[in-house]
Amino acid sequence: MSEITTIRPADLRAIERYLERITSVAGEVHEQVADVRGRVAHVQSKQEAIAHDLSGLAAEFAAFVEADAQQKQLQLAETRIVKVRQELETRFGYYAEVRRRATGILQALDTGLVTHDTIQLTTEDLMMSAPGYWLAPALVALAAWIRGDWETAQRAVAESLRRDDYKASLYFSLILHRYGRRAAVVWLHRFFAHQDPAALDREFVVLLDVVANGFFGPEARSVSDEYIAQWVMELSHQPGFMAEQERRWVTALDALRPSVDVGAYGVVARYSPSWNAMRESLSYARLHGRVVAYFRDMFEGEIVPLPRLAAELDVLLASLVTNFDDEELPLRQQERELQLIIDTDGDRGAAQRKLAAERSAFAEKVSFTVLLTNAAMHPEISKASLATQRYGVALSRDWIVGAHETLTRTGRALVPGDIVLTLEGWQGTTRDGLNERELAASLGEHLRRAHDEATAKVKLSTVAVMAPYVGGLLLLYAVIAWVSVLALLAGTGAAIYWYVERGSVEKRKAQLAKEFRQKGEELGRVLKLALGEVAAYRAEIDRYDGEFEPTHTLLGSISPDEAVFAHAADAAGIPV
Repeated sequence: MSEITTIRPADLRAIERYLERITSVAGEVHEQVADVRGRVAHVQSKQEAIAHDLSGLAAEFAAFVEADAQQKQLQLAETRIVKVRQELETRFGYYAEVRRRATGILQALDTGLVTHDTIQLTTEDLMMSAPGYWLAPALVALAAWIRGDWETAQRAVAESLRRDDYKASLYFSLILHRYGRRAAVVWLHRFFAHQDPAALDREFVVLLDVVANGFFGPEARSVSDEYIAQWVMELSHQPGFMAEQERRWVTALDALRPSVDVGAYGVVARYSPSWNAMRESLSYARLHGRVVAYFRDMFEGEIVPLPRLAAELDVLLASLVTNFDDEELPLRQQERELQLIIDTDGDRGAAQRKLAAERSAFAEKVSFTVLLTNAAMHPEISKASLATQRYGVALSRDWIVGAHETLTRTGRALVPGDIVLTLEGWQGTTRDGLNERELAASLGEHLRRAHDEATAKVKLSTVAVMAPYVGGLLLLYAVIAWVSVLALLAGTGAAIYWYVERGSVEKRKAQLAKEFRQKGEELGRVLKLALGEVAAYRAEIDRYDGEFEPTHTLLGSISPDEAVFAHAADAAGIPV
């Protein structure tokens, strides 16, 4: 009798419970994965925003560091300048006392209110309080000359000439000219005879003041004109002289060149590596207006003489005796450098550029042509009058014109032909900002490629790709084996994993598409603004460059003869 095997129906309730649990867990996993991917997408978006603003933040930080450094330089300069001035007062304060008395003695003689004995006592006291200073024996000689003590006057004159022949000769020439003595021409010849036109003392600017202000009568004016014309001819024949003079005026005019901040070019400054060249070219282009304003202010208006010639000459005598002496130069130069740092609010670079243009004004010995430059561009240092400024500019006219042309060429060479723009890895060029359609298309193509590359990287992992195949095999095995619960669970889990991963990939691709769309809109706006600034830059360059010809014409119209002030002394025939 055969045995009949009874197959009982399997109890699938446990499997159903497992499946329900797996489905529940898979749902939770799906939500968690979606949440994680959303967080990752948010973080990536934030990172891109940070990277987008990083260059701007770096620029702002650099500006902050620069401002902080300038503030520290300003504070340091304000502290040091006090110490320098204290040292000047300590070491050379007694010079100031002698200088104050020099003009006072002349005015006392004019009024007749001070006795000769008082003047003698005062000058002798100054002689003892200022050993080695040339002005003290010069004042003793003046006092002795006034009271008729010729022997003392001769000894004092000799001592003054021994201490500083150069300044003493000029001083005595001006004094005698003040009192209408013809002997002034003798001292003037002595003064010029001691001069080397390639190495003049800074005080020669006082003689230029006398000439420029028309204080010399016909005879003395003829002497000075003859020497000056001869000097210019001698210096002009030296090799490289013209080039050197033009270079000096290039430095002098370059000090007038304005600095250019970002201003209306904020987008280009941030997104164009061409910005530095653009900024420098703008600075040179704006120089024309500065040059015109500087020389127009110098030559416009009338020079109003003082009521009396004696008063005018007293101003020049005061300039001669108050102009600091050579031993004071190092401290005076330190004082000027610190003052420039203060004037530029701590901008040491701008201060150094101005100091470089002024440096020759502090030299003990300079050539006649350098003296002209100093008188024209740095009157506050060289102690030149307005008339001397005009005279120095007029004699230097050809060199100034050449320097202006050189600076103009330099600025024009800096103007970039193609202006480069870089946005998020994209680079384009424009000449005048009018090729927006072309650049927008190029930028759009760049973003499309970047989107495609980013999208291509968002794909299922190898495990996720294999999951449906592995899951199918496991489920097939579970059906065949029937009792293999583990295979059933694993196959179902693999299928759910694949489904979840595929959904996450699609969401990430959709997120990327949205981000690139927003980025395209934002960069399109940036590109439009940048091109607008490029167009404005070209217009500004053209507008300022158009000022070259009027500036060139103005400088070329300056005449030496017209620059010399026609003083009433010439017409009155004052004896010299």
